[in-house]
Amino acid sequence: MPACTSGLGTYFAPTAAVVGGAKIAESTVIAQLKVVATQQQFSGLFQGPQSNLNRLDAKRQILSQLVKQQAVVNEAPSLGVVVTPQDVQTAVANTRQRLGGADALNKSLAQHGLNVDEFTNYERLNLIVTRAQAKVVGTINATADQISAAYQQNKANYDAEYHVAHILICGHADANGACTPTQADLDLAKSVNERALAGNDFSQLARQYSTDAGSKAAGGDLGWVQPGSVVAPFEQAALALQPGQVTPQPVQTQFGYHIIKLIAKGRSLADATSELNGQLEQTARQQAFATFIRKAIAETRIRINPTYGQFDATSQSVVAPAGAAPAPAPSAPPGTSGP
Repeated sequence: MPACTSGLGTYFAPTAAVVGGAKIAESTVIAQLKVVATQQQFSGLFQGPQSNLNRLDAKRQILSQLVKQQAVVNEAPSLGVVVTPQDVQTAVANTRQRLGGADALNKSLAQHGLNVDEFTNYERLNLIVTRAQAKVVGTINATADQISAAYQQNKANYDAEYHVAHILICGHADANGACTPTQADLDLAKSVNERALAGNDFSQLARQYSTDAGSKAAGGDLGWVQPGSVVAPFEQAALALQPGQVTPQPVQTQFGYHIIKLIAKGRSLADATSELNGQLEQTARQQAFATFIRKAIAETRIRINPTYGQFDATSQSVVAPAGAAPAPAPSAPPGTSGP
């Protein structure tokens, strides 16, 4: 990319944009482009006679996202956001561990065409943006009136839900959870069921005997269940109970033998409030952060290397200069996520 001027400042080859004095390097755009190019759904865009136009269009979309991120980074100090080198190294280490070690991380980076420095920079940027977002939206919650209205709108569904716990007994399950029951399984299930009926602590029995890894630690608690979301024999047995009751005998399904305890029928507003607040606040928080970004961009001088095009304040994106040949739009916007 040659050095050039366009009344907005001087650019040299490594610089794609300047956002409030902070430079976005061409290499950062290219690193994200390499990630996009390795994704199967987008790889075809970079082949054939339109490949150059598609590549430039993808770079504009990537640069648009980077401009928004940099605008957030510029505002981060005023929000009290601090990301130290140790924070970044910890994030990299967490990703390394999640992927299964250093070799797995290096393999993933190679598949995306990235090096460790590029990925480390990605983690740093992600940390800053994530923490800034948390500062902006952390105190935004749905109001009591909004929660109540959402509950009333879906009250029939909440009335049909039931809260249940179970103890699953199966000593021989395949990878899909299907059980090959044995007489020993049945004998144990009957014994545990009798102890539950006798008043032994159900949650303790679940922690001791249940083979359901998903609910064992929670004392067998499955939470609120929507009708039709579990296998029929389980649901029929659960709904035949009254709150507080335990099945008179184990219930067999394809997953093994279940000892079931019905905790409650019909989900109240109090029980649904936390879930509804999470659902409602998500939209409000997304809107609040989008407003924050728009404001940050509006108050920031943004200069784009003319090789890419120009920044359009209305769409908050980098667009082609007037008269430039348009590239065919992809079926979905290229992503910019790391490994």
